[in-house]
Amino acid sequence: MFCFPVVAASIAEWKATHASKKARMDDGEGEGEGEGDDESASAGGVGALKSHVELPSQAAIEKLILEKKKAEIMAKYANL
Repeated sequence: MFCFPVVAASIAEWKATHASKKARMDDGEGEGEGEGDDESASAGGVGALKSHVELPSQAAIEKLILEKKKAEIMAKYANL
């Protein structure tokens, strides 16, 4: 396979990092542990995510859906 040296070096670095992360996970360490990432460990362990944007509440989503449906119905009957 023909690769540029920079690309080949990047691939080799990724494979080494990936292998070390996989080895740590097999040994029982979480992905965020051992890298100074305390948020992941305190938030529930492996797979815990932190949202950096404010998400709308369920009530706000339902309100927007209802308003959209009302607007569609009004447009449908206003054209008659």
